[in-house]
Amino acid sequence: MATQHWLAGSPRQLQHLCKALALACVMAILSPSAATAAKAKSTSPYSYYVTGTPYFETGNPTPIHALPTPAPRKVHALVLMGGGPDVDDAYRWMIQQAGITPRTGGRFVVIRTTGTDAYNPYFMYSDASNSTTRPASEGYVGGAYLGLSSAETLVLSNRETAEDPFVNAVVGSANAVWIAGGDQSTYLNFWKDTALNRTLNALPARHVPIGGTSAGANVLGQFVFSAMNGTVTSKQALSNPYNKYMSFDPYPFSGPSFLQTDSLTHIEALSNTFVDPHFDSRDRMGRLLAFTSRSTTACDWLRCSSKRWRKTGLSSTRYCRALRSISTVRSPSS
Repeated sequence: MATQHWLAGSPRQLQHLCKALALACVMAILSPSAATAAKAKSTSPYSYYVTGTPYFETGNPTPIHALPTPAPRKVHALVLMGGGPDVDDAYRWMIQQAGITPRTGGRFVVIRTTGTDAYNPYFMYSDASNSTTRPASEGYVGGAYLGLSSAETLVLSNRETAEDPFVNAVVGSANAVWIAGGDQSTYLNFWKDTALNRTLNALPARHVPIGGTSAGANVLGQFVFSAMNGTVTSKQALSNPYNKYMSFDPYPFSGPSFLQTDSLTHIEALSNTFVDPHFDSRDRMGRLLAFTSRSTTACDWLRCSSKRWRKTGLSSTRYCRALRSISTVRSPSS
């Protein structure tokens, strides 16, 4: 009744109502497009975060500032982390191997398929007050104090991002590269046999330190448990080494690995090697033995040139650092 009374009001009131209805119709017609535009803006194919000096603008593969040129040690420096708490000293070691000093500066680039830029402030700062002028407190790397001028994170959400010129310019010019934890099946599906894969493979020739944690460490071995059908337990792997969850990359094992040099050979320190993180906490001894057994059996059939198989199990509180083919295992307390 109130609405009927209002409609029966003055001509000026009717005129206002008609304008309001017309505006509502226009907004209803336009709103799907507006929503689509907002969604397109919020679902960029990659995200790029920088803490420190911004050497690149998002989307532009040409640096906007002169890139740092530290002199790395003439070795293949690798770090494998077990997937638990980050070990501060491991990242400092990578910065040192990269030749980064306060005089040279340097860039530490993180790649991942999901997640945030949480590594950036952790790498750069020395404490919770974001200090860059004193040695690091526990829980911080203190990279800026050591000479790091930029910590950068790329979140690459699909395979197309691995072909992007900007992405490859950022990673290819890095002075140290870290592969965050996540899902190794996603890393292989999104990155293997792409421009980014080739960019990563070129890093050892430039003596750029590279490392990873959890799934990021997993994909650095010559042989990878790919988890394409989900994870597998030691009980499942030992009871049937050919069960549906036992997926590998490369497969067959004689195929090209995810990380290999331009000469199509794997980095010596991790050749003929499986890397299995979360080793103690998830009871993975049994499955790692099964992985190795599968690969050696396949090698007998394929007549591989080498049968010196190795396996590396990493607990969540340890990391392995390697120079060429020499490796040492360290804990945070050592």
